[in-house]
Amino acid sequence: MSTNAIFKKARKVFFSLLAVLIIVLATVSAIVETETGSRWLVTRVAAIVGIELLGITGNLRRGLDIESLEYRTDQQLYRAQKLSFRWRPVDLLYGALAIQSLRAESVVIKPPPAAEKKEPEKPFNQWPQLRLPVRIYLQQTFIKNITLIQGNTQQNWQQLSGSSV
Repeated sequence: MSTNAIFKKARKVFFSLLAVLIIVLATVSAIVETETGSRWLVTRVAAIVGIELLGITGNLRRGLDIESLEYRTDQQLYRAQKLSFRWRPVDLLYGALAIQSLRAESVVIKPPPAAEKKEPEKPFNQWPQLRLPVRIYLQQTFIKNITLIQGNTQQNWQQLSGSSV
């Protein structure tokens, strides 16, 4: 095979890979930057994990507003109305999830019933190893009308808010 033929083959492979890269970047950009693409991706992921979403606006690059979010199983329920979050996705490159603001109204939390406690053989013999794959920073939080239901007990909070500097 001549040098010219090898050069032409390498050039074809290079331009093919470049075209695939451009197509992938354009697709990711269309999904993340546009409201339609973001809504499509979020509803697909939510359907996979069993979350019901209504009224999605915004995009994944800046933040989303969700009219209603609900996750329900036989023994647990999590629901939020008028959920809004703003974030900086570029921080994921540095191993952090930086949420600039998180807002919600009418939040209902009904965790599963607690398992019966067994007496430990030795106190403090097995500490769980809890570690998240990313650091989470939450700058502003404002949540209104929170209801926590545990068995026959119901607790209500008018609001929960906070911010970090």
